[in-house]
Amino acid sequence: MASIKFAGRRINLPRSRLARFGLGVLFILGGIFAFLPVLGIWMLPLGMMIIATDNAKVRRFNRRAFVSGMERWRKFRGKPRRPKPRASVTPDPAASD
Repeated sequence: MASIKFAGRRINLPRSRLARFGLGVLFILGGIFAFLPVLGIWMLPLGMMIIATDNAKVRRFNRRAFVSGMERWRKFRGKPRRPKPRASVTPDPAASD
């Protein structure tokens, strides 16, 4: 059985591929109506995650959006990217004589 992890909870998905796609579309449509009390913007990423279980293009889109979002968040917070590790070069004591 397919499942996803969202907001620290594991959510089981339907076995049918068509049902998963329909559920994902319903969540995305519900996220568009975020001004209503129960429906919210949280439904958009959940719908994308549900559709991404079966669709490689949506999976790539989600990954790129996540990476670019994290880069923007680091820039906004003023934290630089993680520095690349430098190769440590130790001088040879015999060569200095």
